[in-house]
Amino acid sequence: MPSLQNLLKGSCGVGFIADINGKESRKVVNLALESVANLTHRGAALGDGKTGDGSGILTKIPKKFFERVLEENNINIHIDNLAIGVLFIPPDKEEEYKEKIKDILKKHKINTYFFREVPIDKEALGEIALKSLPKIYHLLMDISNLEKPFIELYKIRKEIERNLKDIYICSFSPELICYKGLFLAPQLSKFYLDLQDKDFVSPFAIFHQRYATNTLPDWALAQPLRYMAHNGEINTITGNRNWMKVLENILESRDLKPEDIKPLVLDNESDSASLDKVYELLLLVGYEPEEAITMLVPPAKDSNPFYKNDRDINAYLEYKSIQMKPWDGPAALALVNLDGSKIVGKLDRNGLRPARYLITKDGLIIFGSEVGMCNIDESQIIERGKLYPGGILLIDLKNNKIEKDFEILKRLSTKKPYYEWIKKYHYDLNYFEKPKLEKREISWENLVFKLNLFGYSKEDLDFFVKEPAFKAKEPIYSTGDDTPIPILSKRPVSFFRYFRQRFAQVTNPPIDSIRERNIMDLSMNLGKKVNFLKEEPYHAHRLKISSPILKEEDLLAIKSQDVFKVKEIKIYFKENESLKKGIDRLLNEVKQAVKENNEIIIISDRNLKEDELPIPTLLAVGAIYSKLKDLTSKFSLVVDTFEVKNTHEVACLISYGASAVCPHGLWAILDAWKSGKLKDLPHTNLDYNTLVSNVKKALEDGILKIIAKMGISPLRSYQRAQIFEVVGLSKKLTEEFFPNTFNTIGGATLEDIEKDIRRRYQIAQESDDILPSGEYNYLPIENAEYHAFNPKIIRALHKAIKTKDYNQYKIYRDLANSRPSFIRHLLKIESDRKPIPIEEVESVESIVKRFVVAGMSCGALSEPAHEDIAEAMNRLQAKSCSGEGGEDPARYETIKNSKIKQVASGRFGVEPYYLASAEELEIKIAQGAKPGEGGHLPGSKVTEFIAKLRHAEPGVDLISPPPHHDIYSIEDLSELIYDLKQSNLDARVAVKLVSEDGVGVVASGVAKGLADVVQVSGCDGGTGASPLTSIKYAGNYWEYGLAETQKLLIDNNLRENIKVRVDGGFKTGKDVILSAILGADEYAFGTLAMIAVGCIMCRKCHTNKCPTGIATQDERLIKEKYKGSPENVMTLFKMIAQDVREELAKLGYRSLDEIIGKYELLKVNKELEKEFPKCKNVDLSNILLNLKPKKYEGNDKPIKLPSPLNTKILEDIDIKQAVERGKKVEKSYFRNGTYK
Repeated sequence: MPSLQNLLKGSCGVGFIADINGKESRKVVNLALESVANLTHRGAALGDGKTGDGSGILTKIPKKFFERVLEENNINIHIDNLAIGVLFIPPDKEEEYKEKIKDILKKHKINTYFFREVPIDKEALGEIALKSLPKIYHLLMDISNLEKPFIELYKIRKEIERNLKDIYICSFSPELICYKGLFLAPQLSKFYLDLQDKDFVSPFAIFHQRYATNTLPDWALAQPLRYMAHNGEINTITGNRNWMKVLENILESRDLKPEDIKPLVLDNESDSASLDKVYELLLLVGYEPEEAITMLVPPAKDSNPFYKNDRDINAYLEYKSIQMKPWDGPAALALVNLDGSKIVGKLDRNGLRPARYLITKDGLIIFGSEVGMCNIDESQIIERGKLYPGGILLIDLKNNKIEKDFEILKRLSTKKPYYEWIKKYHYDLNYFEKPKLEKREISWENLVFKLNLFGYSKEDLDFFVKEPAFKAKEPIYSTGDDTPIPILSKRPVSFFRYFRQRFAQVTNPPIDSIRERNIMDLSMNLGKKVNFLKEEPYHAHRLKISSPILKEEDLLAIKSQDVFKVKEIKIYFKENESLKKGIDRLLNEVKQAVKENNEIIIISDRNLKEDELPIPTLLAVGAIYSKLKDLTSKFSLVVDTFEVKNTHEVACLISYGASAVCPHGLWAILDAWKSGKLKDLPHTNLDYNTLVSNVKKALEDGILKIIAKMGISPLRSYQRAQIFEVVGLSKKLTEEFFPNTFNTIGGATLEDIEKDIRRRYQIAQESDDILPSGEYNYLPIENAEYHAFNPKIIRALHKAIKTKDYNQYKIYRDLANSRPSFIRHLLKIESDRKPIPIEEVESVESIVKRFVVAGMSCGALSEPAHEDIAEAMNRLQAKSCSGEGGEDPARYETIKNSKIKQVASGRFGVEPYYLASAEELEIKIAQGAKPGEGGHLPGSKVTEFIAKLRHAEPGVDLISPPPHHDIYSIEDLSELIYDLKQSNLDARVAVKLVSEDGVGVVASGVAKGLADVVQVSGCDGGTGASPLTSIKYAGNYWEYGLAETQKLLIDNNLRENIKVRVDGGFKTGKDVILSAILGADEYAFGTLAMIAVGCIMCRKCHTNKCPTGIATQDERLIKEKYKGSPENVMTLFKMIAQDVREELAKLGYRSLDEIIGKYELLKVNKELEKEFPKCKNVDLSNILLNLKPKKYEGNDKPIKLPSPLNTKILEDIDIKQAVERGKKVEKSYFRNGTYK
């Protein structure tokens, strides 16, 4: 499993109280304590009911209070020379660490100090928090000998942290002090006795209440941090940390050297902690807080006309974007400067967290996640407001004033001549004349050779050349990906296939790249990186490109301009040498190029000689950025390649470090098409430039969609963020070339990759035509890719269903189980018991109740198919899901009613009667075939009937937004779970997630939000319509996601409280057995149910031309072609249940309950290595976990009663009478922030 710190997600309550006049008072502290206590609903409690996810408060050091402390302890430190460090020390290292800290203090001329054991009340803690309670000390220091206290204290703290790895320092300052811990907010002042003292006063207080999806106790994760409190998630954190590690070698100021700063950030800390550290460093070198945070979390200047049209602000934000890549993701921030004289509220560019404020007559400002945090007399409020996307609010306690947004940015932008710097040193690629393209001369034979060498197929030309060229859009496809994982393929697969796209779910929302295009940004800056601690005119020296996709003329312009020094390096290895030797040569050439001060390096597989083989471009980029990371601040990398053909491949290159890509292979294909040399594509009247522009636009829109899946807006933040997971590469290769990338199962080595390249080279030499691959649809030809749902298997299943012959089903089962294709096939079951008679095993009728037909909408499916599936599952006492699209009310309370009603992001068809008709309400956060994207129903399928169900217009494409617009965080999901339970008190609530690294952490949050079911979907699930690259490359397989979910639910003592359901390409009883052993209680089928009603997997669901009348709304096709029935579906699931019984009997177990979570039954299937050599380095340690068997035990959840306000309304006699008499009534009620 990956480092837990890298998985931790959280959403929280955050805010501050400040006296604008800078007056210290007890009132400020009391209001802050009240406010954070009233944000308890934004946190969560662990199993003991008292241990929270963490809360805390950050204030100015109360001088009067600590003057008394010094006096009481006879400490000879003048209050004006006092600095305080708040330390969490491991109890078993208390004396050792104190001695080491003393040595460090003396080294830095601090001779007077005192370790004050902080007065606490352990009774305020829950049992879990008590077990992990550190020793909490105030380190009181005399800093009278320090010339620059903030700088010297920073150096001391860094030295302590470097030498004492498991100490945590909450604050270390002459001005600020932090109190925090692992408890619910109301316990904060009960635990820390200092906070109860009347002399504990402050002019401001920043507070925070944490809701963590993971509940393992960790005092250090509580907030506030040293200078901020953060509600949100930095989606680009890996990339931001990567850049900080590269730049820390050149970061220096007048008072700080690189050795003082290192390590600036750590991989094993929270994203908020890393952000806080970089913010702190900016403050230390002289940045004002408003400037520092605007640099780190900038607004989207192009979406705000005030910023976009202001010359100075525009230049300022451009300059800052050169200095620092945005730390992008949902963020509501409360911040303070070094001495506590300025307080800042800040919101991310998308406004994905709430941030509201009010100002009172007596000069208080109350800022936070919501109104009503503390009780303020309405008559005292003189202003209410909120931060808008990218907004900022500054309270200057020294000058007693408030500044907002434009006023702040205008002041900052005129502090230095940023406009002149940008004008003089910053170049746009369009500034340079683009050379005229020379006539491309490429023969048919040469083109075919290159296409085969770089792995193109005939289908690739259709999907990734023809469709984008005609439509300027990515190709849309349907069903799902049933091809083998790369190490179980017998074809030489593309290196890009080993990488799976990550996506946002629950803890932060994906972004709608279509409807929110104005906040997206594809521009990149090429050139040398700078020391962002200094502001120099020449730091603006960059070459700006508006898109990462370069046309041929763009690449020529970069090569021919004379402002930036450019070097082109060929990426290859010779036929008589190894791939490793070619990589080593590439690295040496890059080193030499850097020595020669080249600011832009182009790596190219163009013009390869006859005996030269291409290094995969992603491998080349990974090698450069992993092996030469200390040099990568000195240049930008451009990739010029024939290999790249789709958006996934471009995204991979950028995410691992490339700044731009010229897909010259696509441009060559378009040229050959127009010149008549490419007969595989139809004639077109579009000219070459239009074809290129269309393909470029399709690639750009696709890249926007991929980064938006992760909730990222600017492409600059996506660069080098490594937001992928690896499936099928050995862990050694991954660690060497793609460090910090999660590796699911191990697999292929560098030598295996070389063999694939050589196989493609041989194919290219032997072939005189472009070869088909069978990658996307089944092809009955030799060497085509295998499909798990192939015609032979489908015919066998149809025959079994038609004849109701279980022996015929066995033929289907054996065919389906015969060809290893997925992660589960890397496993084998070794029972610890002897077989038993099948009569002793639980019945078919019992097993089938665990089966679910996954969500497929009435719209994606024809109405008869949808009804037949629902009726069949009801008759089996199992369940089917309506999918997103509503349901005909005439079916409610009948045998055709879908027991599970889905609530998805588009909310199509969701209305009270719909919700009330369900036994289970499923919140679909993501879908296996297209996680991070919304549902897509083509307009051709939106008939009048479908439009009526969905409250839409006929004939219009219905595309659901990627996010639920009422779920931007984990506490939002908790709120929706609560609301759905209020709408139908008898219904279970399920949450559907998709497998990826971290899904178990999210599942823990779902369980804490009191959901009844969590569903983990695999990337091999089906879909009615989705971008083809999403089907092929997004998300991970359910086997991993299920194992992680089981582990983290057990670790957090939540497993018995929630059912776990799984889906993704299930075919036989063996799949059910394996998923049960991995922890699943219920098992969902989608594609198989369609096959049961007649589907032949022609993969035309998105066209409305389904030849079996199943995935169409064409009345003629439905009437003439649909032959399905409920009985066929029932037959299928009874046979699968019987299959499960037989498997259980062989294993010696009497029920599924007995094997759920019984991991010791699973072993690695070593026998595969003979047929599939890439399996030799398989490592299933992320799946074969040492867990005790645990399953759902039906534990009752606490019933969430209606909120106090709702109860009051329901009991109001006037309301009751108005409802009974059908009349209107108006009433007013008091409401505060606790009414949630």
